[in-house]
Amino acid sequence: MALAVRPYHSDLEDQVKHLSHKAWLLFKYNKDYEHQKMSCIINEQDELIALGYLRHGLDDDHDVMEIVMFVNERGVA
Repeated sequence: MALAVRPYHSDLEDQVKHLSHKAWLLFKYNKDYEHQKMSCIINEQDELIALGYLRHGLDDDHDVMEIVMFVNERGVA
């Protein structure tokens, strides 16, 4: 199975929304997270099968990094 990794863009918006409403909301409306980047994993049929992003924040006196990944049923084969 050939996979491609692409950055998030508006053409993938509906697929991202279907895969993870939380991720879609974060990237659609949270303008204070401009530094975040989402990677979208696409299969041979140009279907979004997974997405991931890195969140960076502050907690008390240290940085917090969180990797978030969502996979749909087509990506679990």
